[in-house]
Amino acid sequence: MTKWTTSAIVSSKLIFIDFKHMYQKELQELGLDKKEAAIYLATLELGEATAHRIAKKSGIKRASVYRIIDGLKEKGLMSAYKKKDAMVFYAENPKKLKEKAESNMKLIDGILPGLLSFTNLIDKKPKIKYYDGNEEIQELYLETLKNPGQEIVSWSPGVAYAIYGEPFWEKEYIPTRIKNKIPIRLIYANMPVGHKHKEKQQEQLRQVKFENSKNFKFGIQIKLFGGKYSAFISNEEMMGIIIESQKTYDTLKSIFEVHWKSLEK
Repeated sequence: MTKWTTSAIVSSKLIFIDFKHMYQKELQELGLDKKEAAIYLATLELGEATAHRIAKKSGIKRASVYRIIDGLKEKGLMSAYKKKDAMVFYAENPKKLKEKAESNMKLIDGILPGLLSFTNLIDKKPKIKYYDGNEEIQELYLETLKNPGQEIVSWSPGVAYAIYGEPFWEKEYIPTRIKNKIPIRLIYANMPVGHKHKEKQQEQLRQVKFENSKNFKFGIQIKLFGGKYSAFISNEEMMGIIIESQKTYDTLKSIFEVHWKSLEK
């Protein structure tokens, strides 16, 4: 009988220890750190105890116990009183955890509409991505091909072909664009590459027009794609940006259409 009772006690103790570790994890999910959870559980089990006993029970050094207890007191989870010449600590009722969680939910409900309004403002701001150097500019060009079936329109000074080389354009960019069924309309400066592309318009899903006016300065390439993206590329400086903005896209697209209609085929 005695042996059976001892086994039961040992078994109960093991079960309790397992539950204690489980509760420690749950308390951490509720906002306590690992040491705070250990001290709160140790004190809850002890009932009332000195810092020395809490340190021994929790396995945390006594020098750290006072600091951690102060943090738990600020959270309303522990209290203390003086008994003779020593401070005695006790854990507040676990129901305090629920009360604190409910209080936090009320706080969140109160500020959530305001926080969401900030989110809306952020969503309305243009998103800008920067590219720098030869490899990143090539990545930028390939980024324009991620919207299958959606037309690209572009103003081009006609220098990119020479800068990034025929292998990039003829073996990667153009085949990918054709595979994704992305037509393109280009307004070129009067450059040889523009005339070369004009010769292959139909087979490469391309339409080309030329701007011969000396007053029109082609300093950078502008590509409008995906229905909301505008890319600005300075090929000679090896830098570029993509702006995700519906208003920017719509404004530039309307300018492009006016310009396109004004040019001869």
